Amino acid sequence: MLKSDEFLLLADRDRKMCRLAEREFPDEYAVSAAAYHMQQAIEKLLKGLILINGEEPAFTHNITKLIGHCQRLGIDIPEELDDISDTLTLWETNSRYDPRMDFSQRKYDKAKKMYDHLYEKLSNELDAIYHFYCEFASEKVAKRRIGKIIHSVDLLENMPFLGKEDEDFAHIRPYRYVVVLTYKVYYFVEDDGVFIASIWDCRQGGAAF
Repeated sequence: MLKSDEFLLLADRDRKMCRLAEREFPDEYAVSAAAYHMQQAIEKLLKGLILINGEEPAFTHNITKLIGHCQRLGIDIPEELDDISDTLTLWETNSRYDPRMDFSQRKYDKAKKMYDHLYEKLSNELDAIYHFYCEFASEKVAKRRIGKIIHSVDLLENMPFLGKEDEDFAHIRPYRYVVVLTYKVYYFVEDDGVFIASIWDCRQGGAAF
């Protein structure tokens, strides 16, 4: 699975492809290319937001499903995106297999607006995490700490029961955790998958959830 910052990077590349295609509007090949890459860009931003909020996004191109996942995590998604979600999902398939796909300039313009909104939202969340670490340590130390956390999480893929069971949250679900430096990485095992629930700096105090 890609990281959130990688989803952001790939979404930006898709958006740049849209801008190139827009120069050739209204030629059908350009319209199809722009519609496809716009859907891809928004899909990747939604998946990045899901990932940075502690869950793994589904392997799907369905924008409506991804929006629903975001909303269950408490991520604020504008109604305007919900309004065009079905159209965006169709663009992913139709732009590749329908030589005369249905295209709406109005919906495309709305999709561009929603892309900007989601891009800014994911960028801000990534910046907040990075600056939180940099506030207490140098940039080099911050990168090293993040690297150690990622390494510990990677180990769980092959040893999912490595972590200790957490009794405090047992009434919610059977959470486990591993300790990395001053952090606790909380996770749960479900359907042969490992899902990260929270990465908690024990120096912050309070509850992890």
